[in-house]
Amino acid sequence: MTPDEHATNIGKLLSNLQSLELLLRIFLCEHNHEDTGIPSTQDVEVPLTHLTNYDVLNVLVEKYNRIALTHSPNLAIDGSVVLLRDTLAHGRVLSSSALPPMRIFKFGRPNGATVTKVFDEVLDDDWFNRNGNFVHDQMTKVRTFGTACGFPSFQ
Repeated sequence: MTPDEHATNIGKLLSNLQSLELLLRIFLCEHNHEDTGIPSTQDVEVPLTHLTNYDVLNVLVEKYNRIALTHSPNLAIDGSVVLLRDTLAHGRVLSSSALPPMRIFKFGRPNGATVTKVFDEVLDDDWFNRNGNFVHDQMTKVRTFGTACGFPSFQ
C-alpha cells in the first residue's frame, strides 16, 4: 500500500463513520418525531433535536440499540464501532517507517502509573477492507430498520 492509498483508505473509513453517525441521528429524529431538516447556512440558532444535539457516538448507538433490541434485535449496532471511531479520532499511529502499513494504538485512562492498551492493530489492506465492510454493515442495519419503520427519510 502506498502512502496515498493509506490516506485514501483512512478518508473512506472516516467518511463512512460520519455517515453512520448521521444515519443514527436521522433515525432517532424520525423515531422521536423531530424535524430532520438540515439547518440553512444563515441559521445561527436551531431547534434542539437528535440531529443538532451534543450526543456522542456511543450515546447514539445506545439510544438506537434500545429501540432496535425491542423490535428487531438482528438490526442492533455492534458497539465496537465506537472503539473503532474513537481509535481513529484519538489513537496514535506509530511506525518505524514512514511507509505503510502502520500500527494504530489506543490507550485507556491512566491507572496510577500505567495505562491499558485497548487497541493495537496493523493498518494494512486486510484491516481497511474488514473494517470498511464492518462499518458498511452497521449503516445497512440502520437503513434497513428505518425503512421497516416507514420513516420518510429512509424511503
